Amino acid sequence: MGISSQKQILWKSLGLQFQDVIYFLEQHYLQRRRNELTRRQRPRITIDVSLLGFTFLNKTSLSAANAVFLIAKCFAERGIDVILDADGTRRHHSKRAHQDRVASKDRLRIELLGLRASLGQLIHQPNPTDEIIAEKDELTKTIKTKEKQYQRSLPSDFVVNLEKLAQSWTSKSKNGVSISLERSLWQADPTIAKRAIDGDIDAILSGDSDFAMYVGTGGKDGMADIMIRNPSFTSKRDSIKTLEIWTGQKRVAEYINGVLDTKIGEDTFPETPPHPIFDGLNSFRARALLAIGVGCDALPGGINQFGARRAMEVRKKIEDAMMKVRKKVDWTIVMKQCGISVTNYS
Repeated sequence: MGISSQKQILWKSLGLQFQDVIYFLEQHYLQRRRNELTRRQRPRITIDVSLLGFTFLNKTSLSAANAVFLIAKCFAERGIDVILDADGTRRHHSKRAHQDRVASKDRLRIELLGLRASLGQLIHQPNPTDEIIAEKDELTKTIKTKEKQYQRSLPSDFVVNLEKLAQSWTSKSKNGVSISLERSLWQADPTIAKRAIDGDIDAILSGDSDFAMYVGTGGKDGMADIMIRNPSFTSKRDSIKTLEIWTGQKRVAEYINGVLDTKIGEDTFPETPPHPIFDGLNSFRARALLAIGVGCDALPGGINQFGARRAMEVRKKIEDAMMKVRKKVDWTIVMKQCGISVTNYS
């Protein structure tokens, strides 16, 4: 699900050609090597496979596992190590978005039972009129649509099949590049975010804007909040055509733009989000509270009438108040050092 109002709080790149994204990852990795921030032999990304697999359900001729594997293989063939991070079988109770999805599916199941019962009554009507026939046809269409919605979930063998594909490819790799799959105990989001903050990867391939909250200004170089999104395939479905890069940090957007400036010849991030609530915000607790306010997996829909604009206003008020406190504390220290009574200037 992710953070509400994404386009108002995150920097979104142009649609980038696959080779341009590869170029950025290579340059980003080399910069980290020069700064002695990593000892890895090559660039590495992680793929949020559960989320990505779900986005491809019923959208291509490929199965969810084959679609995710194709994306991983495209990166690996260009010399990028790939970690496939899969969700565990359990969800923490704080993930209300998951509970909402379970409840919605149960409601849909009950609704389908009622619709099928109504259809059964119409089918058994003796000498049906044109109105009854039309109602029966309309009800049949509705049931088919809702059945597709109800069945829209990853197959039970999704992770197993993906792991087999990854192991098969890696076993044949001749240059040491690997595709590996790892399962989390709960949802994979915290595991993925920690990889980014620790510098274990150079970018996250997902579509979950929660990572802008999780990662924020993290990383040894402050460049951990780099998310690759929205991969599209070529017409032959044999390679990636375009992708986007998203971030909640202005500094990261400027860094990416600097790397790609001469490569693509235009501004990578043509628009600045109006309310970048996570930009430069070091406190994870503050980012989490703002995310809950605007709406995220922990509180879908957020607080009533507390959108991105309101969140930005609250953040500014808090920062202004903190600045006044700092100035007062600074002057208090100076006055004490000068032997001036502080009580006279309270």
